[in-house]
Amino acid sequence: MPGALSRVYSLELMNDISSMPETFNEKGYFTMFAQSSSRNSIKMYDFSKNVLHIQESYGKEDMPRLIDYLFEFPFGYDYDLFDFTAKKLRSVGKKDSRFLFFSFTGSTHIEYMSVTEQFNKYPPDSSKNKYLNVLNYSDYSIGHLMDMAKQEGWFEDAIFIFIADHVASSVSAEDDISKKEGVENGFKIPFVIYAPKISKPQKIDYVVSQADLIPTIYHLMGVGKPFSALGTNALDKNVSHFALINDGADIIFVKNNDYIKHNRSMVTETSLDRNSNEFKQM
Repeated sequence: MPGALSRVYSLELMNDISSMPETFNEKGYFTMFAQSSSRNSIKMYDFSKNVLHIQESYGKEDMPRLIDYLFEFPFGYDYDLFDFTAKKLRSVGKKDSRFLFFSFTGSTHIEYMSVTEQFNKYPPDSSKNKYLNVLNYSDYSIGHLMDMAKQEGWFEDAIFIFIADHVASSVSAEDDISKKEGVENGFKIPFVIYAPKISKPQKIDYVVSQADLIPTIYHLMGVGKPFSALGTNALDKNVSHFALINDGADIIFVKNNDYIKHNRSMVTETSLDRNSNEFKQM
């Protein structure tokens, strides 16, 4: 959000926000947050428990090491995270139990390291190859979660949502995996809803953002409770979609694949003709 803190501080001031876990708690769901990074990472453990009131929250310290990794990953291990999550869901109830869980992965965060020889599809002699290898490991880890969901019998009733908080960070120019420059390319992230037994495949071409996540989940789950959010249901084709980006000290407003970048004093960059009606409206 524009102007928001980059870290979760001043928790005592955040006592009146819309909480998705609270909503699902009231509906009888088991709610859980698990991050592959340490519990104190950007205070997400405290935030999820004390502000969002999620029922259970876990970090790297709580998860058994399941693979003999070559290096200590600073942001933890996706395979261990997903295995821990699936086993935790197994322990909370019966086959027909309802749950909402949020898993915050970290293995694909810089610095990119070799996981094991098993996952090295490419020689780990460049940052690009290390990045591709760790993506291979992360993909394998997601597959493990899907396999466990099928074994436990809740795959067909589940909705999986994959979304990122940012694009790839810069490593080195010669490796060609640095952050893409420009508004058009520098903020594109995955936003995938995967529920093959529930919804038909479709591709959305208009602009959506992380702010649309809560309205979209509430729509998918038929939740009618009022909430506060900047975004809208990402699947609703009848509303005007947009994205707000906080880029350091700058604010960027994106709509219909056009954008305006503002430094809180004046417009510094735009994709539009400054004399056009579209520019004046934005």
